[in-house]
Amino acid sequence: MKDAPKKEHAKTARSRSVIEEAGIEVLLRNPAAGMSEIALAAGVGRATLYRHFESRELLVQALANKCLQETDELVVPLKEQGLTGKEAIEAYIDVLMPMANRFRFLMSLWNIAADDPTVIRIYRRQLRELRELV
Repeated sequence: MKDAPKKEHAKTARSRSVIEEAGIEVLLRNPAAGMSEIALAAGVGRATLYRHFESRELLVQALANKCLQETDELVVPLKEQGLTGKEAIEAYIDVLMPMANRFRFLMSLWNIAADDPTVIRIYRRQLRELRELV
């Protein structure tokens, strides 16, 4: 019985992850796509989608936050290497290029994502760190 909550939590996390990936893919193809289209692409019902994200705006903001967090995960090891100048810029480009679609997604729906204070805080910090690097 004790494992049941853990299994449910894992299932919920997997469901959320599938929804997030489908959301990014669908919204990249069609920034005006609705929740029904995202649910269909994720292979979940609309009720499941809405349990995770109460609105399209909250979904977009969560996806923006996810993209920015993924950027941090890739960049932190580079910061620890102490690279500067050209080496640092080349290293950043190398690790971030595979995320090009994530950045396209962010730009296509920035008007919604920017309403989230957490997204803005992370974005501004990342810009500041990039300026310091250059």
